Amino acid sequence: MELPVLKDIEQNLSIPDRVLHCFLDGGSHDVNEIAAAVGVSRQTVMKFLQFFMRDQLIVVEGKGASGASGGKKPLLYSLSTTLYLLCVTLWNEAFRINLFNIRGDLIDRISLYIPLPETAQAAADNIGQLSAMLLEKNGISLSDVKGVSVSVPGTVDRKTNMLVYSPPAHFWGPNIPLAEYLQPFFSDSTMIFIESPEKIHTGMYYLEPRYNRTRLVVLAVAHDVVSGCLMENGHILNGTHSLIGELGHMTVDPDDSEECECGSHGCLQKMMSLPRLWRILRREGPAFPDSPLLAGDGAPTYREILTAARDGDGLALLCEDYMVKQLSVLLHNLSVFFDPDYVIFAGKDFPVSSAFIDKLYSRISSFRFFQNGVKPFEILFDDVDLIERDATGSMLTLRWRLLRSADAYLHLDMEGFIYPTPM
Repeated sequence: MELPVLKDIEQNLSIPDRVLHCFLDGGSHDVNEIAAAVGVSRQTVMKFLQFFMRDQLIVVEGKGASGASGGKKPLLYSLSTTLYLLCVTLWNEAFRINLFNIRGDLIDRISLYIPLPETAQAAADNIGQLSAMLLEKNGISLSDVKGVSVSVPGTVDRKTNMLVYSPPAHFWGPNIPLAEYLQPFFSDSTMIFIESPEKIHTGMYYLEPRYNRTRLVVLAVAHDVVSGCLMENGHILNGTHSLIGELGHMTVDPDDSEECECGSHGCLQKMMSLPRLWRILRREGPAFPDSPLLAGDGAPTYREILTAARDGDGLALLCEDYMVKQLSVLLHNLSVFFDPDYVIFAGKDFPVSSAFIDKLYSRISSFRFFQNGVKPFEILFDDVDLIERDATGSMLTLRWRLLRSADAYLHLDMEGFIYPTPM
């Protein structure tokens, strides 16, 4: 498989990172292909391959075809298929354990739709016990599991691997050593990595060239949680307390009486919660007796509300206008402190229409810094399955961290690193 020359932004990676980057496509490559893509000598490539082969992260898969002039067949190198990663999605009403090999092939998974456990220790016990069942089913030993990632909403201290606070799991309290709770279920050498889902999802957009050199905001509304992340020139922004991007907890109405799980009032997440929308439906419903939103249990999802609005239902349009109003405050504030190039609504559970986007543009057009009809930023919708993206993004993130943590790698040049996957 021929490798393309690395993209401009990837040329900022250190040489060992660039060698590793060639294997992120899951393919098999010979030394000549890697040297041409990276722009270094064959000898340099071999030096780094030998480092990674020592930990069996990269293996010899076989031999390639001879060149046009014949001669010796080149050895083909690839990521191992006998070392594994466990990627856990730990959301409210969505619990999943994905088993990948480090080449990136999905081997198996467990999916449950259950609420978050009452304690973080119980959550860790669930992960550990179900992981053991999944590994036993597939005949995999604990020693072959090289990394475990957990995607959980909230703020994460990346230096200590600590879940600082999770609003959906506020009953767990602050400063949760989730990685420490999980370690007894795995080998001492197994890497355990905790991250917030919005940062995992946003990192996936790095792989799309149009966003590499831009300011990007990703906003996801799913499972009654509003989350976001900011990325600039390929870097996900975190901040001192990992609070950059907690857009669901930006205040849009400080006079609102309902307290958010974060302790504030008027947070976007609380203002746009499904219970808030259901109250609007009950209050305004008598004027729209034929609305499909009043059928059943009277508790429609975001998708059902937005689909009905797209179909012209009057009650749904009232709810849509209410959401547009809240989001326009958020976008106004984003313009002032981040001035993005793109804002992406990500997730099939919140399918914004072109009419919805036009309403947002209309509301923020009154901000006079935007003159001559110029749009302040491009608003896009990505109809992605967030739980599937969480699995893929977690695998890419964990794999990259694992590859870069090889013992020998600690002695290599690490300057100029830009994360090529969400970190």
